[in-house]
Amino acid sequence: MGKSVTKILIATYVPTLNKGELELLAGILKTFNVLGETEVDIFSFYPELDVKRYPSSIRLINIRKDLHLDRFLRNGSYSSLLLGSLFAGIQHLFFVFSYAFFGENVLDFMKSSIWREYCSSDALVVCVDEDDCVIGTTFMEFSPVYLSLLAKRLRKPIVVYANSTTRTGNVVVVWRLQSRWLWRIMAKHFLDNVDLITVRNEDTLDYYRSLTRKEARLHLTCDPGVLLDPVDPKTVQRIMAKEKIDKNGRLLIGATVTRRLLMHAFTEYSSEHERYERSVCEIAKVLDRLTTKYESHIIFLPHCIEYYRNNDDRVVGHDIVEKMKNKSSAKVITNEYSPQELKGLIGQFDVFVGDRIHALVSALSMNVPCCTLAYRSDRRPYSIIGKDFKQEKWIFEVDTFDADALYELLIDLISSREEISRNLPSITQLTEEKALLNGRLLRTLLHSAPVNA
Repeated sequence: MGKSVTKILIATYVPTLNKGELELLAGILKTFNVLGETEVDIFSFYPELDVKRYPSSIRLINIRKDLHLDRFLRNGSYSSLLLGSLFAGIQHLFFVFSYAFFGENVLDFMKSSIWREYCSSDALVVCVDEDDCVIGTTFMEFSPVYLSLLAKRLRKPIVVYANSTTRTGNVVVVWRLQSRWLWRIMAKHFLDNVDLITVRNEDTLDYYRSLTRKEARLHLTCDPGVLLDPVDPKTVQRIMAKEKIDKNGRLLIGATVTRRLLMHAFTEYSSEHERYERSVCEIAKVLDRLTTKYESHIIFLPHCIEYYRNNDDRVVGHDIVEKMKNKSSAKVITNEYSPQELKGLIGQFDVFVGDRIHALVSALSMNVPCCTLAYRSDRRPYSIIGKDFKQEKWIFEVDTFDADALYELLIDLISSREEISRNLPSITQLTEEKALLNGRLLRTLLHSAPVNA
């Protein structure tokens, strides 16, 4: 490439109050190590919030400012966000057409830093984690489609990286319009114009194969979150002292339970509130039985604290503890911690139960046995936890919630924990190697030419 520094633009938003997303981002940065010296930029809608939480090596692009979106995002309504997304798309398309006529001279009148970063980057990374390959990232709907046009005009490689889709009935939704065929047309166009696609599970691999003619660009890898390094043991002990967590020979059980998971249990209730309340009560009963049998201590972790999206683990944890009889045997951690700190803390647990994928990845990579709570329409647990970590036996589906069955599965897990822990290091090593494949594939792409062929 003739350059000593490789510039990567991650053209999506990774919410920093979701520690699983940050865990994935940290892993992605580790996969870039194979490229040598890199400069990484990333989109940010909340720079004041994000600058304290993103890795220090990464540079923020203030999307609100550069694309003049503040007036749309301040309102917060669906129609306002949709108009903001449309405005962002129009600006990108204007840049594409202007670049066709003026080349890099377009930067003389389109002065926002985002346009300069597009031109100077060696590759654009889009659609990480669960980003939809048509809808894209929050506040920038349809960004994959117009970013592929931009990348082609600039002759920059564009990459789908460590992606997975949780849906196979994807639709384009614009106000009352819902179209499955339009989604497939746009997805096919986008995937056919991407230079490299790495996915985290076989379901996504098969689905994308059905959409694109260029299968050679499609690769199955593994979730880079497994590459996250935990903090050192002394820091972990300080956190435990701060949170007043003392094992004292007691069984320590870590937990994360999300509102999204509970919405898929007890579907015979038409009201989401009733569904949630019933699920919380049943889980509380199971945990009460565990604390009675083992004199165990339940620790609810704040792996996501997105209060502005009603996606705060602390709220769900608090609601479950309030329904428990043995409240003194449970604790909800309310302080915020980094993904590295959370991973170090998770390593102190005897077992872990929950549905946050990256909390489970952290636990398993720290040799902590897990009971994975899942629902059928989300295929990630079955692939990432079930297949990659070979933990199919310990997946519990909430679609047909049976409290006795969950209790028995947890009893079995606790009884088998030593054997599971002995087998996990070799499994983790294999998943780490598959995760690093993301970076090796990207390096191969960047050293080949032409792009967007």
